Amino acid sequence: MGATNRPQELDQAALRRFSKRVYVALPGEETRVRLLRNLLEKHSNPLTQRELSQLARLTEGYSGSDLTSLAKDASLGPIRELHPDQVRNMEASEVSSLPSR
Repeated sequence: MGATNRPQELDQAALRRFSKRVYVALPGEETRVRLLRNLLEKHSNPLTQRELSQLARLTEGYSGSDLTSLAKDASLGPIRELHPDQVRNMEASEVSSLPSR
């Protein structure tokens, strides 16, 4: 089993090894809104519906995996604004309750 976001770049010899191929299209705008909402829900989703829609438009061409990486990266934003000493001395429960900026 294998997966790729770029099937056009696969070598023909590699493609011959797979007996069945299933194409999964990139998510549409409405699906991206739902995916982003679900991913950001874990972090108390600070975005409005309008902001989510704008983000979905800006992420045209992103896969589900790309959106997951984007949400994970965004969730680390509040921690990046802290001094390393502050992070070292924090309890895990404090990290999850940091306000988004």
